[in-house]
Amino acid sequence: MIPFAPPVTPSPGQPFVGYWAGAWSISTVAIPIEVLPHGKGYEVSLDGGVAVPVALVRGQLLVSRMGQLPPLPQLLFADAQVKLLWHKGHCVLSLLEGPYAPRPYLLVLAREDRAAYVKMVDGVADYETWHELFNLANFIQGWILRRGQGPPAQSQLRPDSAFVRWAMSLVPAWSWPRNPFTGQPMSDGTSPGDFTYTADGRSWKLVGHQSDGGTWDALKGFPSGVPTQLPSPGT
Repeated sequence: MIPFAPPVTPSPGQPFVGYWAGAWSISTVAIPIEVLPHGKGYEVSLDGGVAVPVALVRGQLLVSRMGQLPPLPQLLFADAQVKLLWHKGHCVLSLLEGPYAPRPYLLVLAREDRAAYVKMVDGVADYETWHELFNLANFIQGWILRRGQGPPAQSQLRPDSAFVRWAMSLVPAWSWPRNPFTGQPMSDGTSPGDFTYTADGRSWKLVGHQSDGGTWDALKGFPSGVPTQLPSPGT
């Protein structure tokens, strides 16, 4: 499980403080948000990432300016502007996709308790693990088809291998995946966010490890047990 800060509770003067969640119509993954008090402002963590200091300006929290790396990896908008607003008693996330977007996308967030937040953050990390290993499995398949040989040896599934250099020559933007639970490069092991890879002759298997101790085959579709949708706020 990802390490978390001590529990927080909102106060009348800091309504943003606490745990929030929402789900984009363009994404099947829940977006957990943690807002912590920080001096006269706040710290905001999106998807369980590192909390960043955010100032309160005209009643809004500007989490990410255009041109910064987006804090929500599954959205992949490199020029997104992300704000948290307080509107008619609701916490609202505003996403402006870029300087030419006609208007921001607004998402009403639901307040969650700490246990639900922790579960959702682990679920996002499980989803990221699956997504990265699915891509890795496709590179293994491509290695076999393009080279007309067997799968890469177990020793090749590491960041500085010939297999990875070959994969990056095909997709220069790709890099060896990180373990979303630790932030370190994924490795062959049994910890959550890591994988177990076996290869024998022309057969191979890539197994991912989930936060709850479960495992799944990277080529057999979306793993069960990973939350894919949140109820609407207030339900």
